[in-house]
Amino acid sequence: MRILEAIDQVDLRTGGPSRAVLDLSLAMAERGHWVTVVTRSGPDLPREWQERVPPDTRQPQAVVLPQSRWLPPGSEAAATLARLVVEFDVVHLHGVWEPFNLRLAAIARAAGVPYLVTLRGMLDDWCMRQRGLKKRIYLAVVGQRFLEQAALVQCTADAELYQSEKWFPHGRGVVLPNLLNLRPYETMPGREVAIRRFPFLAEQRPWLLFLGRISPKKGVGYLLEAARVLHVSGCPVGVVVAGAADSPAYLAELEERVAATGLADHVRFVGHVDGGLKVSLLQAVDLTVMPTSQENFGFVFYESLAAGTPVVTTPLIDTAGDLQRSGACYLVDQDGSMLAKRLQTLLADRDRLRGNGHQAREWIFREYATPRIAARYEAMFRQAVACSPAGSVRSR
Repeated sequence: MRILEAIDQVDLRTGGPSRAVLDLSLAMAERGHWVTVVTRSGPDLPREWQERVPPDTRQPQAVVLPQSRWLPPGSEAAATLARLVVEFDVVHLHGVWEPFNLRLAAIARAAGVPYLVTLRGMLDDWCMRQRGLKKRIYLAVVGQRFLEQAALVQCTADAELYQSEKWFPHGRGVVLPNLLNLRPYETMPGREVAIRRFPFLAEQRPWLLFLGRISPKKGVGYLLEAARVLHVSGCPVGVVVAGAADSPAYLAELEERVAATGLADHVRFVGHVDGGLKVSLLQAVDLTVMPTSQENFGFVFYESLAAGTPVVTTPLIDTAGDLQRSGACYLVDQDGSMLAKRLQTLLADRDRLRGNGHQAREWIFREYATPRIAARYEAMFRQAVACSPAGSVRSR
């Protein structure tokens, strides 16, 4: 099968969609499919994907278009896409609002190539309340048609489909979780790697980790308030905030808040982490805490459990029920005092916490084994291809 993965940018600092595209593309290529990633910006694309390789190489290829958000007809980027699309059996688009996806969908329709869309949580109720009028106008003018003409619209959780399907009532929604690359978690580097990079982690106290994009949506403020409450109550904890900030101004606001509450020695902002350092950091802490307002999937939760580290988050995430089945995911409302109380209870028995984390790690490797999820993606792609007039699949 020939699969074109299309995403506006491949930048791991912006969150989960880039991670999803990279992991899925590699898994499909390793299973023998011809996969190409096309994007406008690819700072985190593997270099080897952008080099010319023999057709039988089991790795994706990548095409980075000239920077042009709108891809106007007649432009070099639009012409490149038109030549590219006809070589594939299916086009996989990620996201709802990007002009890049609208243009690529139009090119695919003109070429008779089916496309499917993964929503990435963009139609969840919380997201639709942010600049809601603008989004509703967009959907009424072009967005609903874009989604309903897709062969399939993928959601990563039942709760996401439940919230989203009203915006494409005549479309075909399917539920399939993100594919996880569990390879880095099979043989982990150990906590010492993170301690060498961040020596403060050697301090003998409980450590909490916020890992992800630093934005008001993610709820880091609730974690900082919980840390303050714990400190005042005589239960000091260390907090690591790892991730790229939405804006320098917001990061500065958080740092000033930490200083004003006397937590400067207890809260560390370490910036974006990835690769082996991220795995080691997950191993080095007691809990991953993200009091977020919304997540359709949330890679960080599953990665944390794969590292054997329990998770504390909110009931507002679409995969809350699934994560609770792991035995090491704890849900708390977005309230600093309630969060502090729950954290204090959990940290009172750190041995039990570690035991729950080990069980959750086994659960992840069983329920989210890469071959198992990859086979389901193959079935989804073949279902999308069956919507094309020819209904044929060219083998790689």
